Amino acid sequence: MYPSEAKAQGVEGYVVVGYDVDERGAVTNLSVLEAQPPGVFEQAALEAVAKWQFNPVMRRGVAEAALGRVSRLEFKLADTESYAR
Repeated sequence: MYPSEAKAQGVEGYVVVGYDVDERGAVTNLSVLEAQPPGVFEQAALEAVAKWQFNPVMRRGVAEAALGRVSRLEFKLADTESYAR
């Protein structure tokens, strides 16, 4: 969810999130590794990634955790003209 104050002010940015994926495919151990601008999008990024669900890695028929994953979430406002076409 785009933070309403950032949207109203036209602020865009990104957050780099670190996390692990457990044997069930759930995200665990979330942390913010980088954010621009700081203090704006971190909470929204963490809430989004916490909802992600993965198919776990299978080795010899056994589900394994995937540690040390990193994703970059971009927060960009849509160009309303592109939707008018």
